[in-house]
Amino acid sequence: IMKKRIPQQVKIFGTTGETSPKAKFTSAQVDQIHQDYANGISAMRLAFKHEVNVTTINRLLSGRTYPRHKNTPVSQAEV
Repeated sequence: IMKKRIPQQVKIFGTTGETSPKAKFTSAQVDQIHQDYANGISAMRLAFKHEVNVTTINRLLSGRTYPRHKNTPVSQAEV
């Protein structure tokens, strides 16, 4: 008896933020959202402006999605 193969979704591990296939924002947009929020614009207004759900903005602001890494190398001499 032959079993039918059921197609499965391909999961891509290790992709977060802008590199994710489902990314909604670029790095520049993420920086702007953080800056706007720091300047007093609410998460609800940011969600409306960018046409996404407020949960998406809250996850972005908390760092759960779109983690903000500073790519500044630290040498042992500076420590």
